[in-house]
Order: sequence, then C-alpha cells, then structure tokens
Amino acid sequence: RGPYFTAYFDDEHMWWFTVFTKRLNDEIKLVGSTINCEYKPHVQSYLLVTDRIGLSILTDQKQAVFSCKKGYSDAVFN
Repeated sequence: RGPYFTAYFDDEHMWWFTVFTKRLNDEIKLVGSTINCEYKPHVQSYLLVTDRIGLSILTDQKQAVFSCKKGYSDAVFN
C-alpha cells in the first residue's frame, strides 16, 4: 500500500528510505523530510537519517545536542 513514489522517480525498485539516505555525503550528515526555519532552523524529527559521523556528532556530550533544557521556551526555540 505504500509509500508511493511520484512518476518522476526513475527507479521503481528503489527502497523508500533511499530518497533520504542517498543525500548523505561528506558535507551533509543529517537529512529529513522537512526543515523548519522558524526561529532557529531544525530538521523535523518524525523522519530523519544520518550516518556514523552524524551519529557521533549527535551523541557527543561536548556538542550538547541532546542536553536538557531549562523550560518550554528553551526546548522549543533553542
């Protein structure tokens, strides 16, 4: 039943997640279905892909990507 590809996708045997993973490269380490540019840009988290380097950045304690926030505004806007 899906997911379905539009007619302009050239490979009918392509896995659905390849649309995202094929965009990962030496410069791009995080790909998602949409980017929200309100306040600070961020990749929507309902679907995203990364590679080993991207995962190491996301999980590095010094980067504080997943650090606890002080409150609602801090969590939403930072």
